[in-house]
Amino acid sequence: MTSDAVLVVRYREPERTRAEQTLRRLMRTRSILIMVLALLITLFGPGLLLLAVIHTGDVSVGGVLAIVALLMIPVAMCVFAVRQLRRKAHLPELAVTITPHAVLFPAIDRLTAFSPRARAEEWAREGTHVEILAAAGLNAARVVFTRQDNGKRRRRTIAAGNLDVDPRLIVDVLRGARTSEQ
Repeated sequence: MTSDAVLVVRYREPERTRAEQTLRRLMRTRSILIMVLALLITLFGPGLLLLAVIHTGDVSVGGVLAIVALLMIPVAMCVFAVRQLRRKAHLPELAVTITPHAVLFPAIDRLTAFSPRARAEEWAREGTHVEILAAAGLNAARVVFTRQDNGKRRRRTIAAGNLDVDPRLIVDVLRGARTSEQ
């Protein structure tokens, strides 16, 4: 392909659906484990303090406030877990778009509160490097885009097994831009 060609890379629908289902299952498992941890914290933190207060018979305002304060942690954990259970994992339809002057990445929804926010980005095509890396886990390979902007290294990764085009085509398109400018 020439350097002035536009390449639109999409996710294949069956793999995209399977990845969304896997993410939902992982999010549900994580939420349940957070709720179990909150229960254990409740039993061993404020629960033991409450037993000590009842056993000694010394009910003071400080003891009650300590118990209430210690209960706030498990309550916050349960609220977080319920919010995570309600989230729906959606991958964008497009993985990346390569135009003659830019590489465009779509925004990706946050799967959890701890997930990094991936906003839609536009990188200049010049200086954007791409490589295919072997990886372990769900996918056999990853397409890794890297760029240096003002000393800050930027990186975006896409699972190669989920793409509707051969990942080598992406590498060829971006390398074609660099070889034509030299």
